[in-house]
Amino acid sequence: MLVLRLQVFSTLQNSRVDEGVSCFIKAIQYALENARDGVVKEARKENSNLSRAMFSLREDRFAKWPDDEESSGFKDDLTALLNALATFIRETGEAVELLGIITSAATEINQSVVKAWKEVIITEIPMIRMNGRENMNGINTKNEFNPV
Repeated sequence: MLVLRLQVFSTLQNSRVDEGVSCFIKAIQYALENARDGVVKEARKENSNLSRAMFSLREDRFAKWPDDEESSGFKDDLTALLNALATFIRETGEAVELLGIITSAATEINQSVVKAWKEVIITEIPMIRMNGRENMNGINTKNEFNPV
């Protein structure tokens, strides 16, 4: 059985997902008939791994720097990935586990938002006290604003 292994060196600014998927397409198109099913199975697995790696990298960046650029990066990454997978489907006629890939991406995005909230955002918001307790909305029972 032919095993696909692709090392695509890319950054988030220079995503090479489309190149990776293009390699998988060529591997399937040029596979011997008796090896094609194995190549397809391996390409599907590698497409999934590639998407997880892409979103994991973005998750790490967003968790450290939760800004507009990183936020829009999630959308850009998802768009690039879906375009590459659409090309894979169109060129090979093979199905892709889109629901699993999108679910994985959504989970990565959610985890990065939670991590950014806990480790960056919440630490930058001044805490407000309400009757001796920390309160994020800044209003106590007398409707007074009491900064710490």
